[in-house]
Amino acid sequence: MVENRTDERATIGVRVEDDDGETLFSRVYELEPGHLDSAAGIETTPSTVTAFTPEGAAATWEYAPDLDIDCEGEDIGITLRSDNSIESWYAC
Repeated sequence: MVENRTDERATIGVRVEDDDGETLFSRVYELEPGHLDSAAGIETTPSTVTAFTPEGAAATWEYAPDLDIDCEGEDIGITLRSDNSIESWYAC
């Protein structure tokens, strides 16, 4: 899930890799202000996630959900904030 919490249209690139550095998922999202897109995803467990924008915001993190609830496969969430930072989160 990729979310744009800015006041402007945003372009957000997402790349997901496995333990060997192979790309499992790669997509560029074009989102209107305040919109979230959850239309695409993968079924395998990734190792790292990278999100970036043309304006220079970027973040890379290891896939390590720590949810208090039990669910079948956690969704990766990415939020572009109004200060141009990228926040990662997980959901069922």
